Amino acid sequence: MTHIRWLVRLQIASIASLVLVCSLLVPAGASEGSAAPDHPVSAGRSSSPVQDQPGVGNVGHKGASRAAPENTLAAVHQAIAHQADFVGIDVRLTKDGVPVVLHDHDLRRTTDVERRFPHRQAWPVNAFTLQQVRRLDAGSWFSKAYSRLRIPTLAATLRALAASDTGAFLEVKSPAKYGGSERIGAVVVAALRKHTDWLDEDGRNVRLVVQSFSTRFLEAFSRDHPHVALGLLGVSSAEEMRRFPFATQINVHHARLTPALVRAAHSDEVAVSTWVVNSQARMAEVLALGVDAVSTDRPTLLRRVLVARDQVLDNGREPPPDTPVGSELTIDPAARAYARQRVPVAVDLTADDGEPARWQWVQIEVYRHRRWVRLQRRVTDVNGSIATTVTGRVGLRLRARSASSAWFEPDASQVHGVDVVRRPTEIRLRGPASIVDGRRARLEIRWRATNGSPVSGWASLWARAPDGTWAYRRRFRVSGGTAAVLVRPRRDTRYEVRGKRGWWWLPDQERHRVRVLR
Repeated sequence: MTHIRWLVRLQIASIASLVLVCSLLVPAGASEGSAAPDHPVSAGRSSSPVQDQPGVGNVGHKGASRAAPENTLAAVHQAIAHQADFVGIDVRLTKDGVPVVLHDHDLRRTTDVERRFPHRQAWPVNAFTLQQVRRLDAGSWFSKAYSRLRIPTLAATLRALAASDTGAFLEVKSPAKYGGSERIGAVVVAALRKHTDWLDEDGRNVRLVVQSFSTRFLEAFSRDHPHVALGLLGVSSAEEMRRFPFATQINVHHARLTPALVRAAHSDEVAVSTWVVNSQARMAEVLALGVDAVSTDRPTLLRRVLVARDQVLDNGREPPPDTPVGSELTIDPAARAYARQRVPVAVDLTADDGEPARWQWVQIEVYRHRRWVRLQRRVTDVNGSIATTVTGRVGLRLRARSASSAWFEPDASQVHGVDVVRRPTEIRLRGPASIVDGRRARLEIRWRATNGSPVSGWASLWARAPDGTWAYRRRFRVSGGTAAVLVRPRRDTRYEVRGKRGWWWLPDQERHRVRVLR
């Protein structure tokens, strides 16, 4: 017992000596109050752009994804039009290493990839080149008004944002699939440097947060790019947050948000964002907890809530005028086109003083069935312009209408007709030159437009009688430009195939003679 007591005394003495030595190593002037916080912001790291701001950041989740197809340029443009402070976009890499804006690893939910590539066994984005990805329709699943929208590259998205006052919460999705910080991280930073000034070292970052669920990626990214503000997604407790000192922002699902977590983050100089909040009542609740940013599919609604609470983020954006100014809308379609061809259409919206009307809603309409029908809905770019295409149809008439906004009065363009003509076709009829009496002959039909496109439409077969008149034999369908018909002539017969006119093609006909051997 005495021996054990002496061991305890020796250990206590050793600890006391160690404390004395450490105290001698503390620099003069240091005090207990100067100790680092549990979760300090790393030296030299850019703080979150919503940190220590007088308002709350309005983050358009995947753009304005209630108003347009998610993660498309239409959604980004409309988030800008809704005066969102940031857009929350998702980044992945294509097979050839190009960063594109896409949420899912699989392309099926938001594109027509299964129809375009039906023989594939799977459709992950990193199994497709950028050229293949650009063929996909990323808008029709949402609405026909957004048909033929494409998955945007990160470069195109950044160029649109750089021309506005809106920044980005840029999430790197599944970074381990795309080479981690060394590959996708480096590609993202290269795009940011090339297309924005957000990473300039001579100014404070007020436009960007790079975020991820992967702590391994963020830790490596923080070493490779210490000047970028980082957000950690999916945090649910202060203890979890403090294990990752590289993050200057945490992004918490609103169901897991607590007052204690917000207080702990703020005491450690960490900003708090929450996602995805779409009801007005829940917006008020999370704002009452003291969050620094809210991600929503409805940035217009969130802005109204922020205005009512006097919590709009002060990001230097010019406020709208007291009275909307007048505007002038013009539309300029191509003068002539073939049916089914995509007709280029340019739209320009300008203010009364000639300045471009930026980020304003415009609806392109087509006259069909004796009424005007919405064809597309777009938002003007930084130049007040829209460049799009519409499908050419005979008798095409177009107009455009801009929506009323806080900035501009609505306007309508003049009606423009487009000279759309059907495309000429060539139908070919082939078969045996002769057959034995009583046998059947197979006649093959090949029908193509002059540009090589196959025609799928109705055709009919005719036979010439001995008196020289033509007699109708049958009607059949040409599918994908080909068809076949079986005949059994009892004498030498001349056949004729007649292709019927369609909505985009002109008719054509050709003859073929079959001799009967006895």
